[in-house]
Amino acid sequence: MCSLLAGLGAPALAQESFPTRPITIVVPFSAGGTADVLARALAVRLQNKYGKTVIVENRPGAGGNIGAQAVSAATRTAASRLVESDRQYSLR
Repeated sequence: MCSLLAGLGAPALAQESFPTRPITIVVPFSAGGTADVLARALAVRLQNKYGKTVIVENRPGAGGNIGAQAVSAATRTAASRLVESDRQYSLR
């Protein structure tokens, strides 16, 4: 039992370190807004932590749907993330 538990804590040697490609942060709003400023601040921290290129891409339009569609259409191997406002999807 102890050897089984010790094996769970060991890292898998066959896995590549994350991220293997540049990270893309998609902001579905215009440049210069709050979401854009926060995404750029996050990009700097991620770049310092992982040592990889972090791209902030603004895709405004259609109430954020264009940016969301760009992330959903990205390949599974890409490291694409969406910065979104919670106000857009709140229930009334």
